[in-house]
Amino acid sequence: SYLAAGWILEDTDSVLTAPSRLIELLAKKFALNTFATPISLPKLSIVQVWHERNHKDEAHMWFRHLVRDILQQ
Repeated sequence: SYLAAGWILEDTDSVLTAPSRLIELLAKKFALNTFATPISLPKLSIVQVWHERNHKDEAHMWFRHLVRDILQQ
């Protein structure tokens, strides 16, 4: 899980490969060194999947759009 990565990395010599936006956030909160990858990596693709019964549910639609909007920032 990425949620514990900052605490784990700060006290070890481990390496984390993660999306750059996450690395930037972790580096602001923890004493971490950041480096660009030595090779070109493909872009990360994130998709949302839900059951058909929730497709037209207004609360579910609101939440899906909220997640989409946050991830597109």
